[in-house]
Amino acid sequence: MKILLMSDNHSQVAKMYDLIDQYKGKVDYILHAGDSELKVSDDLWKDFDGVVAGNMDFFEPYKDELTLSTSEGIIYLFHGHRHNVKFDLRTAQIRGEEVGASMVLFGHTHCLLAEVHDGVLFVNPGSLSFPRCGNPEKTYAIIEVTKDHFKVDFYDDKDVHLTKYSKVFDRQFS
Repeated sequence: MKILLMSDNHSQVAKMYDLIDQYKGKVDYILHAGDSELKVSDDLWKDFDGVVAGNMDFFEPYKDELTLSTSEGIIYLFHGHRHNVKFDLRTAQIRGEEVGASMVLFGHTHCLLAEVHDGVLFVNPGSLSFPRCGNPEKTYAIIEVTKDHFKVDFYDDKDVHLTKYSKVFDRQFS
């Protein structure tokens, strides 16, 4: 299973359209973790499998969180501002446990991240517009999930594979 994950584009949509054109039909899920600053009715969303509200999406009725059941487990998608992800992942981890998630996907910090905690994958794709945390690249993530591995590849806005940030984790089942 493959997932295209993007977040924090803040009204800049050209790259989002490029990514849809590039990955539609090549990934199983296309997800956005908030701060699009687009209208819920925007035509762009027709190709997305999940979109959530960010702290800058306050005028639109996006959902605050989504859970998606997939062949490789439950995806828990949210933005992060309500989970204090700028400080730590504990609140997100607790909520992920509550919904039975095997993948916790979020944005908000504009800082790319891929970690596994207690067998659960946590991914922040970074920002398509305004990177932070010492990472100069505007980024998105491609997540590949098999029964044995989580593979997280980060790419910049020119589609260059950022191998220094990309990771592979063994899946651990309880």
